[in-house]
Amino acid sequence: MRHDFDERDQGRGQPGYLSVTATRALRALSLIMLGAALAGCVSAAPSPASAPSPITRPIVLVSGRDNHGLLAGPFVSLQRAPDDPAVLATVADGTFARTLEVRGEWLRVQVIAAPETAGWVNDYYLRDRALRTDGGGQVEFVDARLTDGEVEILVRPVNESTARPEWLLAAQLREVGKTHDLRLAQKLARHQSISTTQRYAHADDPVLDRVYERVFGDEAEG
Repeated sequence: MRHDFDERDQGRGQPGYLSVTATRALRALSLIMLGAALAGCVSAAPSPASAPSPITRPIVLVSGRDNHGLLAGPFVSLQRAPDDPAVLATVADGTFARTLEVRGEWLRVQVIAAPETAGWVNDYYLRDRALRTDGGGQVEFVDARLTDGEVEILVRPVNESTARPEWLLAAQLREVGKTHDLRLAQKLARHQSISTTQRYAHADDPVLDRVYERVFGDEAEG
């Protein structure tokens, strides 16, 4: 009886021997595992939402106030990264900062008055406009600079892109919605001088803020 020798049968029965079918199955399994690994790498790639976005607000006002202008906290934390809550620094409500980078709802900002202070903050705590304290209405921020220790903000009227920008001291601006609590306290206490009221009421007292909102309504929004 004739028996044709097949190289594929060489080693059959020996330790470690694998048939052709088993070898092919292992190769197919390896390819499947490799494909799954590659798919995992692709799914782990950063989403478009986390990619850098264009900077549309070069200067922002860091705010510890809610949407009604009531003080929620006197300080706002700057994080190491959007997904890293480690606090690098805390800045006071009303601090002006320059935008360095934008990733979705997170901005990396640099404090104008202290350039060495920088970090990430959620957009919820940032404002891009303010009210002039001289009654000139709402303005948006164009640029900022530090002159002899004083923060100056280049502003122009909101929705008037052709208007000529004007430099103002940061102290000449207040957040939109921030209530005139001292004026309210002066009226309620019937003080003739605001300096008298200042001895009894703090300018950022949230209780006075709430009272003013209830009494003056829309006027509190400027």
